[in-house]
Amino acid sequence: MKKEKQNPDKIVFSEFFYPNYFLSYDSFFSRLYKGKQRRVRGQRTCITKLNWQGLLSIQTMSLSCLSLRNQNYMAMYSSIFGGITKDPSAMVIPIDDHMVHRGHGVFDTAAIMDGHLYELDQHLDRFLRSALMAKIPLLFDRSTIRSILIQTVSASNCTQGSLRYWLSVGPGDFQLSSSGCANPALYAVIESPSLQVPAGCKVVTSSIPIKSPQFAVMKSVNYLPNALTKVEGEENGAFTGIWLDDKGFVAEGSNMNVGFVTADKELLIPCFDKILSPHSKAGFDPG
Repeated sequence: MKKEKQNPDKIVFSEFFYPNYFLSYDSFFSRLYKGKQRRVRGQRTCITKLNWQGLLSIQTMSLSCLSLRNQNYMAMYSSIFGGITKDPSAMVIPIDDHMVHRGHGVFDTAAIMDGHLYELDQHLDRFLRSALMAKIPLLFDRSTIRSILIQTVSASNCTQGSLRYWLSVGPGDFQLSSSGCANPALYAVIESPSLQVPAGCKVVTSSIPIKSPQFAVMKSVNYLPNALTKVEGEENGAFTGIWLDDKGFVAEGSNMNVGFVTADKELLIPCFDKILSPHSKAGFDPG
């Protein structure tokens, strides 16, 4: 059979240059190459490689010629590539990362308000506690992780948005055990505002079973119960669903804490022994 000639205009490469190797991605054939430098085509963009004595900008190529409409992702750090990219089509993680196919990872967030990170240290402390409970070794120490997050926000030029970051046991294979993972992986993404929170909203009691306390107090990527609770709420014309604990008391929402203001203007919130504690719990005295 005669092989059909491919249209060269559909082939776009991306290169990541490092001291010992380089990777090239062919978006038409969906192949990732590793080897010597070659001549490639594509739209040039910039990837910033972190240097702990400063920031060093190096050039790469765009992973895709397709325009990404309505994307709000302004920058991403990946320990796999060891740098920051502002090209949304390059914001990818390996499919064999155990966070993807086994859910063995943790995450946290921090708001970016007027160019400042809101309560980063409190979020980071919870992030590290979650990693310890999930038995994920740290790729860097706390101060280095904090520096990476701040530099990623700075590179994004975002003044209003959110910082999202993940730590996984890393890529390696498709087994259940993490023993085949060479190193943990750290990722961070900067997102500009995309979702408007309503001033008031309707919620419903969820029929989805609440997580056990061991997993509820850990901010892991295992959010299927949370997603189903959100979907169930939307299917019933509500903003989200609310979980009840094993004794029938109000616990938490799909991705939010719940509080009540009494007629005496007293704020009541559930105890945090069975649910994920908010990062600002130091300001609360749960009863």
